[in-house]
Amino acid sequence: LVDEVVRLLNAQKPGDARKLLREFAQRAETNERLKKDMDNVQFLIAETYFLEGNYQLAATEYNTVRKNYPKSEKNAESLYKMGQCFERLKLPEDAKLFYKTLVEKYPKSDAAKRAKDRLKELK
Repeated sequence: LVDEVVRLLNAQKPGDARKLLREFAQRAETNERLKKDMDNVQFLIAETYFLEGNYQLAATEYNTVRKNYPKSEKNAESLYKMGQCFERLKLPEDAKLFYKTLVEKYPKSDAAKRAKDRLKELK
């Protein structure tokens, strides 16, 4: 699935990638083995919206990762991407909030390093 999604994203077909991901999510509802990958699937769904420039929906989907999968390794990156979404929506104060939260919660992550750089730029 991931290989196919990456191929579709590289081919500039985020809608097709999202359709595959949503189908996977539907199957995962009744399959415990598939459920363990849902944080990654949810993150990729958010990425499809981000690539389309639909930053409001992307932010909503990144937030779903944080809300539904609190122990996910994708949470730091989701916070960073939410900051990026709000920057693109011309809401820098909101973006700062997500970057600050990221730096506080995940200080050693690569995403936190990038968030610190963005905070310096947004001052």
